[in-house]
Amino acid sequence: MLWFGGMSFLAAFGSMTTFASAIALWSRSEGDSLVVLNGTSLLLGALAIFFLFAGALGELANKTGNLKITNLADIRASFTGFDKAQREG
Repeated sequence: MLWFGGMSFLAAFGSMTTFASAIALWSRSEGDSLVVLNGTSLLLGALAIFFLFAGALGELANKTGNLKITNLADIRASFTGFDKAQREG
């Protein structure tokens, strides 16, 4: 989950930076199209969300052994370890 979170942070940071750059260029442009920068910002934002959900599903499969969404609430992490047993059954 940490790996996916880090990758998601990089994509979200890139998305925000690209969007801020597009806004800065838009304020001083004279009729130029900024579709490419806004599209890149949107795609990087979608990638960040995808990484977060992929990390959550990967953590669910790793800790419980199945992909039932109802078991997602049972996974709790702490700094010292996991509160629930790794795999039951």
